[in-house]
Amino acid sequence: MKSEYLKSPYIIRAVDIIKGVPRQEKRVAEWIFSLQGEPNDIVFHTLDGFSAEMFHMESFFPTCELFGHVIDCWSQVLNLDESKRAPKSPLRVYCKTDVTNSYLESDLTESQRKDKFIENLVLSIEDMDASLRYVGLLFLPIIRSFHIFLFVINLQHLEFVIIDNNKVDDRYGQLPQIIKEYIVDYLKSQNHPKAEMFSHVMPHRLEMPWRTINNHIDCGVFTMRHMGTRRVLP
Repeated sequence: MKSEYLKSPYIIRAVDIIKGVPRQEKRVAEWIFSLQGEPNDIVFHTLDGFSAEMFHMESFFPTCELFGHVIDCWSQVLNLDESKRAPKSPLRVYCKTDVTNSYLESDLTESQRKDKFIENLVLSIEDMDASLRYVGLLFLPIIRSFHIFLFVINLQHLEFVIIDNNKVDDRYGQLPQIIKEYIVDYLKSQNHPKAEMFSHVMPHRLEMPWRTINNHIDCGVFTMRHMGTRRVLP
């Protein structure tokens, strides 16, 4: 656990989309897309052993569909930033895609899906040396039918928001409601003070005037942007 002396309320956690791309980052991108090296070369790794290979990052190339593993890398980066927050600052937890992917595994029973979801969720929170009681915002990236979007669970102001670049509304089925029920059951099992109130929250889509219609490629990049810039919800 990081010492309080290494934490600060002045840490800038939000991604600034106004600033240009630094020269060093441009050089890294040029190298990634230069087709030098081997596809299995490690280009990203964390101290706890999580890593990504060259071919994962090459999926950033225009017209390519982004690997979900890249979003998992981004979750690791954002969680590292969160570990430096001031002690009284609300905690944001960025989950990997495998937390919700367990629901989409057809070979599991409903009970097994729920257990797997909760297991992966708890691991994500424990990686932050925290408990769900102290989480303010929970970010759940979703991969479904080759489309990537985001669930944001606000446990401070009790809200369940779906953030999706695609203009089509009716594409989620019962998934938001089922994920909410999983979370409510876990909150109740942990005697979370807001469990009952959260059970009455209705998932809803965040309305954005710029939604895309025919862009079926960049949903992963949109999701990463939303994860990096969505700091609070009303």
